Amino acid sequence: MSYQDDLTIIKSLVIGVEKRLRRGIDPNSAWRDVQRNLVKGIVASLQDSSKPGSANERLKAIAERLTKGLKIKAAVSPAMTSVPAWAGSLVDSEIYLPALALLSPSSAFAQLAVVGNTVELGRKEMLIPDAQVEDEPLPIFVGEGQPIAARSQFLSNKKLVPFKGGLISIVTDEMLRRTEATVLSIVGRLLEVDIKRGVDKVLLGAAAADAVQPEGLLHNAVVVTASTSTDSAVASAADVAALVAALTSPAAPEKPVLLASPARKVLLEMLHPGLAVPIIGSEFVGETVLAAVDASEFFVGGNPSSFAVDVTTSAVVHEDSTPLQIVDGSAIAASPSRSLFQTACTGCMLLEDVSWLLLKPAAQITDVAW
Repeated sequence: MSYQDDLTIIKSLVIGVEKRLRRGIDPNSAWRDVQRNLVKGIVASLQDSSKPGSANERLKAIAERLTKGLKIKAAVSPAMTSVPAWAGSLVDSEIYLPALALLSPSSAFAQLAVVGNTVELGRKEMLIPDAQVEDEPLPIFVGEGQPIAARSQFLSNKKLVPFKGGLISIVTDEMLRRTEATVLSIVGRLLEVDIKRGVDKVLLGAAAADAVQPEGLLHNAVVVTASTSTDSAVASAADVAALVAALTSPAAPEKPVLLASPARKVLLEMLHPGLAVPIIGSEFVGETVLAAVDASEFFVGGNPSSFAVDVTTSAVVHEDSTPLQIVDGSAIAASPSRSLFQTACTGCMLLEDVSWLLLKPAAQITDVAW
């Protein structure tokens, strides 16, 4: 097969991503299709790394198409005069979901991105208006010749700052020679787990923002007292109600979402089948913690021009969760280190500028009793 044939194949794969995205995303099904097509493009580049001169061209083509393809058209119904707000279907409704979310659809980051607000970041920070809600609603109806009510407070702004997200995943050349289905399954799962655990650990933490990463959702969370009922169903229902009430400030939350450990998520769903409030389970939520956020106050930002994929077989990497320079200024080598060339491996590096911001504090119970 010629290089041009290879390039045609990779382009068709990425075009498939774009087409699927433009049909709208259902986190329960379509995300897996989107993820699979993205992984196909990455795998093709990994397998192509042994062909001199062609990998960079393929990656360039992928990046160009993904920059456009990841701009998702929100799903809308056909414009009909019999449908309320029919003209809304004619309005441009492009959004950008970060590739790090698309590649990890089971992550809390991706699940909150779907129900929250998405914005497109540039290279610098952007200001998100935060409307101050009055204790009493403004009177909307006005008598003839009478003054119209105005807010007593101005809008405030909060900064959404871009942060560089990146990871390196390593696969052996032997694995890349397996069948396409096997490679896609392994690489897709590898990328999803790496991204999911790396992003969610920060997202669901309680740390303040710093120069490297955004603020955890549980930073300065409102602490709610746990129910003392000995009946698990009663106590859990009371705790959920108390958390939702704590998000009222003074307006009620529009999209409350619960955060729990995987085990507590299952238990809550068993105690209350058909629970109206969505639950996200994660290993990074404590076993005795139940938290809630208002997804309508959650903003996710991504920069499509920052998304980059690179592959190599010749680098040396420090395989550690706290990576260091391979050799520091004192000539001390980082350990353990791996030569991709010497061990017949291929490294895949993903980079993207992403960020998030929660305008109103989360609420949490730290010692649930059920």
